[in-house]
Amino acid sequence: MNKFLLRVISNTRHLVLGLVDGGVSGLSVLTTSFFIGNFNGVEVFKLCLSVSIANLASNFGGGYLAEEAESGKHQRFIEKSMGVKQGYLNKTAFTERLEQKTFVRALVYGFASVAGILLGAFPMLFLPMPYAFYASFAISLVLFLLVGFLIGKLTRQSELFT
Repeated sequence: MNKFLLRVISNTRHLVLGLVDGGVSGLSVLTTSFFIGNFNGVEVFKLCLSVSIANLASNFGGGYLAEEAESGKHQRFIEKSMGVKQGYLNKTAFTERLEQKTFVRALVYGFASVAGILLGAFPMLFLPMPYAFYASFAISLVLFLLVGFLIGKLTRQSELFT
């Protein structure tokens, strides 16, 4: 398995946050479309696609800024523990690694939200109405259950996986 994929998997928190964000956003679009009677699957998919682009921008940008602040805090803590002045570790392998982690975490968060939205929206392209809505709702609910099971397994709080 390549290093980039291993980094993505190691960022489970951001993966879970993004999938849930995307799943909820996608479910919102699907539910609204259903209630207003928009039964054109391609239009509903396009709505989900536009929301996924907005989520990508928001989650990548917000995730990057939040992780950058955390990385700076971590760097200052290390510098203080070493007894050196603030900024001593700038432009070192340590800060390069922090910057890489920050970028990868933001990417994972952003693209996981896109995946969460589009997973639920795909039936809109292939199934007739109203079955496409039913399949989309079911996929969204299964996504939430799987994310819940993943969280339970990782935190060892799941009765199903103990």
